[in-house]
Amino acid sequence: MNKIVAALFTISCFGTAAASNSLLGAGMWFFIIVAAGIFVTASQFHPWFRELGGIAASILGMISVLAVLLTLLAATIGGSFELGGSEALLVFGFTMIAIFGFLLARINKKFKTYSSNQ
Repeated sequence: MNKIVAALFTISCFGTAAASNSLLGAGMWFFIIVAAGIFVTASQFHPWFRELGGIAASILGMISVLAVLLTLLAATIGGSFELGGSEALLVFGFTMIAIFGFLLARINKKFKTYSSNQ
């Protein structure tokens, strides 16, 4: 189950990075999001790195929640609460990263608890 969620996390990271690239260009966050997505998925295949991948997914999930909240705040301060197609896609991508990141961290925590009881 954790490998499927990690793959969905990486797909969300790639989609968000592509939307970010179309709006802002390939900056620092483009490469951080792509590298984190690849690391999190690769870490789920190695038992030594599984917990570290869950922590990285959780951190990127927290950053994504912050990005969504700040984007929505900026949209309301801007006068009208309208996001264009690309901006809405970016917010949706960050939301999916947050959901899959927190879910993966939760699965890894349960897996660690289960394996330590054995």
